[in-house]
Amino acid sequence: MMKKTLLLLALLSMLTMKMQAQIVTDFDGNIYHTITIGTQIWMVENLKVIHYRNGDPITNVTDNHQWFNLSTPAYCDYENIQGNSMIYGRIYNFYAVVDNRNIAPEGWHIPTDAEWTILTDYLTINGYGYEGSGPDIAKSMASISGWNTFPDAGATGNDQSSNNSSGFSALPGGGRFTSGGFFDIGNSCYWWSSIAADPTSGWSRGINYNGSACGRGYYGKVRGLSVRCISNSGVPTNDIKNKIDINIEIYPNPANEKVFVSISEKEDINLTICSLSGTCVLRKELRNGSDEIDISFLSKGIYVVKLSSADWTVQKKLIKE
Repeated sequence: MMKKTLLLLALLSMLTMKMQAQIVTDFDGNIYHTITIGTQIWMVENLKVIHYRNGDPITNVTDNHQWFNLSTPAYCDYENIQGNSMIYGRIYNFYAVVDNRNIAPEGWHIPTDAEWTILTDYLTINGYGYEGSGPDIAKSMASISGWNTFPDAGATGNDQSSNNSSGFSALPGGGRFTSGGFFDIGNSCYWWSSIAADPTSGWSRGINYNGSACGRGYYGKVRGLSVRCISNSGVPTNDIKNKIDINIEIYPNPANEKVFVSISEKEDINLTICSLSGTCVLRKELRNGSDEIDISFLSKGIYVVKLSSADWTVQKKLIKE
């Protein structure tokens, strides 16, 4: 029952967060999808580009000794196999990430360390942890397949069909050691930030098949990691309200015949109830932010309640018994 509930919650989360989706193309014509998470818009895939935004080529370094001695920008394919990059994205050293010619497409950039923290804090605060709260958010970020398996509940590699409730869709593309050797495909994914930790290293984030958290760390600038881009234009903060900003009560929940809606914002509110498949089953206008809703006609299951005014939108879960 717990597994079924978690899967339904994952479907709910994907439905409520996949807003403002768009297609992005880099200099080489690679196509990326996007996902809105909180007030941020992220690419769903890791970067694959082999040219800077101005058309200059990024140096492809295959030789281990040459990679070890780098102090300039470079990229590679995992184990120097192009097919790996088509799945997992390419691997870049830190020098490529911060080069002022820009490897991100126009309108996008490499996330700062602070922007990574905004993402992980959002997922933690809004219940994307495996236990419903806390920093065990790796499963919510990981793709639903492709990870090596691990027996511990809450680990990314365990029960992978329940992964990816955030829609971030991380794949375990591994990386490249400073020495030039490759590591951890199938086990882990690490992403650069654009912020140096010290003169010789940069901040990063990563998730592993045998862990439950998205870890923060730093690596030498020669190490090769994946890159995930974030949009320069986030979602206006008044479009998505955190649940602490507006006091909203839907009760009882679970419910059978009726639910009551109470909102601290005393204004006219539009209410929509949709199934997890996206089918809208009820639309209603609430006067002064409160009303009684008849749900006796609904089938048992989980629904999304969308409440919106001229200034904000909030979505909540409703369980019909």
